[in-house]
Amino acid sequence: METHSLSSNSSYSHSEKLMDPESHRLSSNSTSSRHSSGFTEIFREGEYTHSFPSTPNSTRSSSCWNQEVCNSSDFSATESMLSERNDVCNQLQFSIGSNPSSGTHAAYTESRIKNLVSDLQSAHTEIQLNAAAELRLLAKHDDVNRILIARMGGSKPLIMLLYSRYQPLQLEATTALLNLSLNRALKEYLVKQGAIKALVEVLNHGLSKIVKENAAVALAHLAVCKANRSEIGAAGAIPPLIELLERGSLRGKKDAAAALYRMSSIDENKKRMIEAGALRLLVGFISSEEDKEGMVDKAMVILGNLVSIELGRAAFVKEGGITPLMQVIEVGAQKSKDLAIPVLFQMCTHSREHRSLMLQSEPLSTLISLSMTVDPRLKSQVLMIN
Repeated sequence: METHSLSSNSSYSHSEKLMDPESHRLSSNSTSSRHSSGFTEIFREGEYTHSFPSTPNSTRSSSCWNQEVCNSSDFSATESMLSERNDVCNQLQFSIGSNPSSGTHAAYTESRIKNLVSDLQSAHTEIQLNAAAELRLLAKHDDVNRILIARMGGSKPLIMLLYSRYQPLQLEATTALLNLSLNRALKEYLVKQGAIKALVEVLNHGLSKIVKENAAVALAHLAVCKANRSEIGAAGAIPPLIELLERGSLRGKKDAAAALYRMSSIDENKKRMIEAGALRLLVGFISSEEDKEGMVDKAMVILGNLVSIELGRAAFVKEGGITPLMQVIEVGAQKSKDLAIPVLFQMCTHSREHRSLMLQSEPLSTLISLSMTVDPRLKSQVLMIN
């Protein structure tokens, strides 16, 4: 669907950039094409075609899904950097009563949006579909339009349309909601409007794989706000995200990984992910010799969060994670090695038994390999392991 981004000005940790799916779209001619999540895939066409009135191209105000961790040279993942990004929504004021723009064009746009919001509540499916499609386009790149749609009461009826059993309408509404979620000031507001429950419903019972993948991306965007992460986990999002991680398309796997990564920053979600079997899948990804799916680095940053608690470390060992972790450190790409160091550090510093298991095989070559990192924070972790 459309190409988006989470934030335009906040600094990214290496891990945040890796997990930023960037492109979500329905094609501009309303062929339901899907998002291409920030990892270099081209847009692919969807499963149905529907024509609707064209809308003017809006100005790109932020580019949130085009930063990916794997391509960044910045490997620092400090909590302060994550907090700055995750809590930015709390620093912005969203006022339903404020007018975000002015002028003749703005007045026309506001009037048009008001009519479209009214059409969302029509008894006629085609009218709802046209309205959802046009609102999706209006919210594609323009933060002003996103605010206007919310201020005109558009978020609630869009959320309700996620429960539609008409596939094209469900897809248009889900993608329109995804576009609204790109606005930093709307992330908590959309949650209060019931977005999480509806998106989890789509994850579980969506009418196409594309709509499920777009729901996963929307949750990843909402999870940028740290305050939303607990509620997303409590709403039951983790099991269907893990299922998408296991059985989805390549794009779906990466979308699920983005959402799970953000959610794994809090302990209650770490436990939910571990209990839902995430470790088996993540260890499987880092065990891949060729990494044709490009999932090693994404799995590694999630593992870095999960092994920060004892339940995660025990599950990592149980699922046979030690051998593939050491193989990544020995022969993996430098980026993969750098992402593996925090996992190794967590395993070694919390348990002598784990440390022995990790380093009993060719410890010298392992430490030499580890010492090649150029990141000073990671170098200090290597010294502590040794």
